[in-house]
Amino acid sequence: MNFRKCVLGFLKDHEKANYVVSCVRYFKDGKFRQSVLEINHDPTTIKYENFGDKNKDEIIYLIYPENFALGFFALFTVVLDGLYFADRFHLKPVVEYSDKCLYDEGHAINGGENAFEYFFEPVSDISVKDARQSRNVALYKQCHRNVDGEITVLGNYLENGGRMEEYMLDRAKVYRKYIRLKPEVQSYIDENMESVLGDRKCVGVHVRGTDFRNEYRDHAKVVTLDQYMDAAEEAIKKHGFERIFLATDEEATVAEFRKRFGDKVVCYGDIFRSTDGEPVHFSDGKRKDHKYRMGLEVMRDMYTLAECDGLICGYSNVSITSRIVRLASGKPYEYENVISNGFNETGTTTYKDRKKRAKRKKRA
Repeated sequence: MNFRKCVLGFLKDHEKANYVVSCVRYFKDGKFRQSVLEINHDPTTIKYENFGDKNKDEIIYLIYPENFALGFFALFTVVLDGLYFADRFHLKPVVEYSDKCLYDEGHAINGGENAFEYFFEPVSDISVKDARQSRNVALYKQCHRNVDGEITVLGNYLENGGRMEEYMLDRAKVYRKYIRLKPEVQSYIDENMESVLGDRKCVGVHVRGTDFRNEYRDHAKVVTLDQYMDAAEEAIKKHGFERIFLATDEEATVAEFRKRFGDKVVCYGDIFRSTDGEPVHFSDGKRKDHKYRMGLEVMRDMYTLAECDGLICGYSNVSITSRIVRLASGKPYEYENVISNGFNETGTTTYKDRKKRAKRKKRA
């Protein structure tokens, strides 16, 4: 057999060896080096996959976040950023949550086969199944969130990136254009919201506890309970709020607020909250469809916060989303107080923390 053909045949069958040979061959080619270095880093470099012969005339953008450590609204802000990217480059979006996501139950709910569609209607007329059999499909990459600036953790980016107002307005437009709740979810939220808000002037307070105290890198530093409660007291005195809607992931926070403000505090009583400092979104509850219900409950909190007359919060994905939803409604909050103690410059990441938790659970 011809030696050259033999080598080429070997390289064809061995992808990694072929890659190494290509790097050596084009080592002096500046354009080749640059193109390799830009892969997964340059948000304007879009590669298309050919999965089949469907939708030949469409350019599809599949927003498929695989991270298994993201809470509900961390995932959702990824979706909003992906939808913004799709609009920016005139792509048709399709959203699919991975079966690794924290809210996947392994079976259909509300007619949705993946966890995004448990809660939301599809964002376009192309189904996930058809997208995965289509001719021209671009896949979501983390670097696509950086098309207008470096987004590591969203709160940090908003406070320090100098684009807060522009970002929020852009995502509010995307939300209005694409996001529709499943009828079952919309009914659930509407019915529950009416029961807690009534017709009183209400300030929403979002208190993020549990693993926020782990001081993850680039995440907001913890806002203390005293800071939240002092802000609520000031808002009541100066702005005439009659009621506090409290959204929190910790049961102890509810007790502290009620100790100070009594029956002015309203919140949902049937929500799964942490009693031991462990993050709710990593929990394994015994309830039927616990993961789905976790998502449903945090959605209910977020939409109720967005319906309040005012908002007190720190930097978290729940409060950021509530502000975006409120902007999308066209009616700004009467009062808004985003408390910031700065951001952690060192520390572990939520991804590494989740991996450690998974290992500990496996050993136990």
